[in-house]
Amino acid sequence: MNLILNSFQKSVLVLMMVIFVWVFLHGLIYLIPVDLSLEFHSSIDDTYFFIEFAPEIWLTLLGIILGTLIIVISIASQSNPKLIDYYLGDYPSLYYIWGITMGSMENIYMQLNLAVDSIYWNNVIFMNVYLILPLAIFGGIPYTFYILSYTKTSNVISKIFQENKKFIDRLASDNDEPKKVRDYQHYLLDTINQLDDQLGYVQFKEAKSEIINRFGRSMRSYLRIKHQIQPGFFMISSGIHHDISFKTLGESFNQIERDKTFYEHKIFRILVGTYRDLIEQGHHDLASQCGNELAKIGNTALETKQKKSIDLVLIQFNTILRIGIKQATKTADIRGVYNSVYHYNYLIHDFIKAGQNEYVLRSCKYFTYYVSELYKLSKDQPHFRFLVDALNKELQVILIRLHENDREMEFQQKILKIFADLEPDRSYHANINDLKNDGTRLIQIALILYYLEKDSEHLANYLLDRMIDYLVGIKELSKNNIVQIVVEDCKRIKETAAAFWEDTDRGNTNIYHAPQKYQITNFVKLFHDKIANYKEALNGRWSMEASKELTKS
Repeated sequence: MNLILNSFQKSVLVLMMVIFVWVFLHGLIYLIPVDLSLEFHSSIDDTYFFIEFAPEIWLTLLGIILGTLIIVISIASQSNPKLIDYYLGDYPSLYYIWGITMGSMENIYMQLNLAVDSIYWNNVIFMNVYLILPLAIFGGIPYTFYILSYTKTSNVISKIFQENKKFIDRLASDNDEPKKVRDYQHYLLDTINQLDDQLGYVQFKEAKSEIINRFGRSMRSYLRIKHQIQPGFFMISSGIHHDISFKTLGESFNQIERDKTFYEHKIFRILVGTYRDLIEQGHHDLASQCGNELAKIGNTALETKQKKSIDLVLIQFNTILRIGIKQATKTADIRGVYNSVYHYNYLIHDFIKAGQNEYVLRSCKYFTYYVSELYKLSKDQPHFRFLVDALNKELQVILIRLHENDREMEFQQKILKIFADLEPDRSYHANINDLKNDGTRLIQIALILYYLEKDSEHLANYLLDRMIDYLVGIKELSKNNIVQIVVEDCKRIKETAAAFWEDTDRGNTNIYHAPQKYQITNFVKLFHDKIANYKEALNGRWSMEASKELTKS
C-alpha cells in the first residue's frame, strides 16, 4: 500500500471500517437477551409505526448534510481549488457520511423484515431508530461547523504542512526501499507544491506570511534529521525530473545528487520565486520575510554542519539581492534591498559566533561586489547611494562583532582591509558637495571611534590612514577642503541621534549613529597628527588656515 492513500482508497478504507463497526454492533446486539424495544414501548406495534417513516428521516438527513457540504465546498473552492481534494480525503468527514449512509441503507432493509418477530431484530430496530439516528441528527450541526472551519485558509495550510512534516519525520526511520524512496520524494515535493499553490490563491497577507513561514519550518525540520536519512533517498527519481522546479535543471542533476540537496533546491527556488513576485507587487514586508526565513535556514544548516546547504543559502541571498537591485532600478524603491542586506548580515553574525571565518570572508567579499555595482548605479540614480552606506554599515557591524568575539587579529585586519577598500572612483567625489554628504565616511569614522574606545589604535590608525589617503588623492579639493570636510563629519556625528524617524526590519536604528561620539576629541587629535604628514603630498594645497580650522574643531 502506498504511503498516502488517494481519495478513493481512503473512501473505500473508511467504508470497510464502518462496515466492521456495524457488524461488531450487530454482534453485541445478538448477545443481548432482552427485547429493548419493549422497555420503551407498550407494544411492538409502536416501534413498527415509527420505523415506517424512519427511512425518510435518514435520507433527509443525508441530503441535508451532502447538500450543505456541496454548497460550502463549492463556494470556498472558487478561491481555493485544492479544497475539494482536501475534503475528499478528510477522515472525519468520510466516517460521518458513510455512517449516515450505512444507517439509511440498514433502515431501508429493515422494512423487509417488519414481520419478523425476534428479540434480535427488534433490538436492531431499536439501535437504528433510537440510538444511531438521534446521534446522527445531533452531530449534524457540529459537523457543519467543522466543515466551515475546514474551509478556513489557515486550517488548509496547517493540514498540508502537517502532511509534509509527517513524512519528514519518517525519513529518519524508514528503510531504503526504492519504491518507498520514490513515494517519499513525491509526497514531500507535492506538499510543498500545494503550499506554493495556496500562496497564489490566497489574497490576505497573514495567510501568505504563514505559508512563507511553513516553507522555512519545513526546511529547518528537514536539515535537523538529514544526517539520519538513508543515502538512497537523495537519488534523483522520475518524480523529481518531472517536478516543476526541476524541469530546467537537467544538467545539474548529477551535481544535485552528489551534494544530496534536491530538497534544498526545491525550497529555495520557491522562496526566491516568491520573493521576486512579492517585491514586484510592492509587498516589501512579505518579501523581507523570505530573507528572514533564509537566514534562519542558514543558521540551522550551520548548527547541523550542512556545508552544501550553507553554500546554497549564500547563493540565494545573493540572488534576492540581485532581484531587489533590479527592481529598485525600475521603481526607485530600495527598501527590499535594504531589508535583505540586514537579514543577510544576521546570518553572517551566526557565522562569527560559530567561528566560521571562511563564510564571513566570502560574505564580505560579496558585499564589496554589490557596493561596487551600487556605486555605478548611483551615478545616474542617487537613491542607490544610501544602499552603499547600508552595506558599509553592515561591514562595520561585522568588524565590531569580530572584535567583540575576540577573533584572530590577522582575520580582523583582513576584513578591515576589505572595508577600507570600499571606495568609489575618485572622480565620483570630484564635487566637494558630494564629499560633504558622503555617509560612508561617517560610518568609517564611527568605526574608528569604536577602535579608539577599545584601545585598538593600530586598527584605528590603519583605517584613518586609508581614509586620509583617499581624500588627499582627490586633486580637485582645495587646500582647506579636507579639513572642512572632516570638521563637518565630526559635527554631523555629534548631532546624529541613535533612532531614525522611519521604521524598517532593523527597527528605527540610525545607521550613521556613533555610540562612541565622546571619542571625537581623540579622533580629531589623531587626525591632526596624521594630516600634518601629508603637506608634501598635497603639493601646495595645504595652508595654515586649514591647520587652524582643524585645531579649532
